[in-house]
Amino acid sequence: MELANAQHDKSAPLSAPEQREILHLLAKQSLRVPLAKVPSVLLIVALAWRYTAHEVLLAWAACMTGIMLLRGWQLHNIHERFQSRPQDGLRLGVLLSALNGVGMGASVLLFPELPEVERAMHTLIMLGITTGAIATTAGHLGLFLGYAIPVMTPLVVMWSIVGGTEDSPWIGPTIGMLIAFFLLMMVSLARDVARLYRESFRIRSEQASTNVQLQQALSQAEAASHAKTRFLASASHDLRQPIHTLSLFSAALSRRALDAKSQQIAHHMEGAIDALAAQLDALLDISKLDAGIVTVKPKPTNLRNLLERLYEEHLHNARQKHLHLGISALQDVTLNLDPVLLDRILRNLIGNAIKYTDQGGVDIEMQSDANTVCISVVDSGRGIPEQEQKRIFEEFYQLDNPERDRSKGLGLGLAIVSRLAQLLNIEMALSSTPGQGTRFTLSLARQEHTAETAATPEQEFSVPWQALTVLVVDDDASVRLAMGALLQELGCTVLSADNAESALAVSANQQPDLILSDVRLKGTEDGVDVVHAVRQRFPDLPALLVSGETAPDVLSKLERTYLNLIHKPVNLASLRQAIGELLSPEKSTT
Repeated sequence: MELANAQHDKSAPLSAPEQREILHLLAKQSLRVPLAKVPSVLLIVALAWRYTAHEVLLAWAACMTGIMLLRGWQLHNIHERFQSRPQDGLRLGVLLSALNGVGMGASVLLFPELPEVERAMHTLIMLGITTGAIATTAGHLGLFLGYAIPVMTPLVVMWSIVGGTEDSPWIGPTIGMLIAFFLLMMVSLARDVARLYRESFRIRSEQASTNVQLQQALSQAEAASHAKTRFLASASHDLRQPIHTLSLFSAALSRRALDAKSQQIAHHMEGAIDALAAQLDALLDISKLDAGIVTVKPKPTNLRNLLERLYEEHLHNARQKHLHLGISALQDVTLNLDPVLLDRILRNLIGNAIKYTDQGGVDIEMQSDANTVCISVVDSGRGIPEQEQKRIFEEFYQLDNPERDRSKGLGLGLAIVSRLAQLLNIEMALSSTPGQGTRFTLSLARQEHTAETAATPEQEFSVPWQALTVLVVDDDASVRLAMGALLQELGCTVLSADNAESALAVSANQQPDLILSDVRLKGTEDGVDVVHAVRQRFPDLPALLVSGETAPDVLSKLERTYLNLIHKPVNLASLRQAIGELLSPEKSTT
């Protein structure tokens, strides 16, 4: 408040923070000023050496040395000693300045017999030191005048009385008047310097205050972001657990012989579960990107094959909305890139285009030149206002969905697209006109390969399910029951446990071929601990972790275990794929 009040009145007394700042300056100058003063003292002694008694000169030099040592000793920590009483510190500073000025001014009275040249040089030295005092005192009038008056007054008197010559007696008084006028000018300059220093301090204080506020705001934003991440991770895990159980029971049910009506009910149930799983997977994708565990795995990828497959997969959804879905100008171009991540980007763009187009259609286009291949997704939908075109890439931001219709997702699709594009060094451009439609264009650097074999997303593995014994570890009895039911439908023998101790007990008489363990268990134990414990008995036993975690730090920790991981909710296809990748050295040809 002291500083704020002083800012409104430039002539107001110095506030306590301003006083402390000047004390801090005096402390910094406590060694510099004597270093600059010593050569001046020696030069004055040299000028007067031939005209003044040496004892007097040496006594004066010793006196000045003592004053400088005393000044340095008192000022080097003055800002710390008078932290709570800065005004008293300034009074001490003024006293020391006056003592220093008296010492230097004494040199004028000691040397009245100096010749004109030496007297002029002595005066120039004194004027130069006094001018420098403006900077070393930050223009503080008390500090400056405490030094300047005892130095300049003897100079004015000396020149006025003994400065003239027989031929030109007016020279001395004139120089005395000029020195007096120079002192007045220095006082005015000191006022300006004090004002500028005060203004500078105000600006620096405001900047420091602003920086503190910005840092606090940044800390609050980071804390809110971490809290959001923790909440989403916790909510996602808690939601995944029952959906995971439902998905397993649904998959087991779909393996059984059902009448037509029951099959239809089971099919709709699977669709609802898949829709919920897709939204949770979007949260997982963002968490993986936050954790920095999404790695780019480039391989020769045929873009034509990739786009045709995406076209076929989205054709049904487009026809359900009576939309045209077109694909044109495809070329057999093979680039070295990550087909899974590129598939994720294009799948989001095509899915969004269909979702937000009510009439007309969506077109997938390809253009290329010698250096670049451009893939565009063009729709005739509602379009995006210009002021919203940057915000659509923010997490959880959606246009035209105030009711938060779950069929339109969570608002994470374009956030994932943007971050994956950056990860792949793909330039993405957006052009859109409200009421006419939107065009997203991906620009890929052209690096053709001779191999024209398209990368396939997933392939079925040959697994001897009927000969497989799986150790299922989960502290949730319903999940153990559901996972066991699905594995048994596949033909597996199932051993169930809820922790490492019971896992060792149930596997004592029958060696499992695979550990399938949830990551989060009761107490301090987790799935990694279970795997290590069982592998003490069965070294190198294949293990697959099942996790509903989405917190970036937990995902990073799991990544460092180098254990295979599958995320909840698990469906039949993802379970078969994960076990197949883990157990089968050869991919099936069927």
